[in-house]
Amino acid sequence: DEWVPRDGRLVRLTGRHPFNVEPPLSVHNQFRFITPSSLHYVRNHGACPKLKWDEHTILVQTKSNQLELSMDELVAMKPRELP
Repeated sequence: DEWVPRDGRLVRLTGRHPFNVEPPLSVHNQFRFITPSSLHYVRNHGACPKLKWDEHTILVQTKSNQLELSMDELVAMKPRELP
C-alpha cells in the first residue's frame, strides 16, 4: 500500500496490513471534528487495489437504471450531505 500518497500526520492503528489510520487528536481539535479530506479515516481488511485514475469507473445500478461514471466525472459532481 506504500504506493498510495497519504498525509504523514495519519496515525497508524495496525501493523503493515491492513492499512487502518486516523487523524491525530490535534487535527480534531484544530478543525472542530470536521475531518479534512486528506486526513479522513481509513479502515479496510486487505491491501488497497492499484487502480488507474483514467481507466477506473464507478457503476451505480438500480432496478431500472444504471450510471457509469469516470473518476473525473465523479469528482466534478457537486458535493451533497445526506441527513
